[in-house]
Amino acid sequence: MKNDNSSRFGKFIRINFDTSGFIAGASIETYLLEKSRAIRQAKDERTFHIFYQLLRGADAKMINDFLLEDFKCYHYLTHGNVSISGIDDGEEFQNTFKAMQIMNISTDDLNSIFRTISSVLQMGNMQFKQERNSDQATLPDNTVAQKICHLLGIPVTDFVRSFLKPKLKVGRDFVTKAQTQAQVSFFIL
Repeated sequence: MKNDNSSRFGKFIRINFDTSGFIAGASIETYLLEKSRAIRQAKDERTFHIFYQLLRGADAKMINDFLLEDFKCYHYLTHGNVSISGIDDGEEFQNTFKAMQIMNISTDDLNSIFRTISSVLQMGNMQFKQERNSDQATLPDNTVAQKICHLLGIPVTDFVRSFLKPKLKVGRDFVTKAQTQAQVSFFIL
């Protein structure tokens, strides 16, 4: 339920050898191992603790500024407000906030961090649909996308287009590729 020592990242090391057995090259890829923890949890399991801390510890101004809602409003919090015995998320948020201030993180950077956390929570609420006559996914209601873009300070049209018709590099050129509902959902669910 709460494993503070759990590894969130993994590395894959690929070593390429030439025909004579000498190393010809290598690459290291870093993987986020717990995408599943961020978007879906087992019963009585929590996602990342900062989500609960922010929602429990934010004051009225933060709730307004970061467009925070009740636990049950977030799809990524699949079991709502899961608490841990002996842990006060509001108090933990204050401790986290104070620690960040001690590290001289500016108010602007703190606000950016909290806007990003809120945006991640909002991402799970985006609902894409499949067009009836094609494989193209659509976003019939962009209210959630507008909230995310407001928080991140980016244009809604570009944000939605990056999901529905992302640009891909093919050779030296860039092309757009229509995404299906399943392909779009893979990125957020």
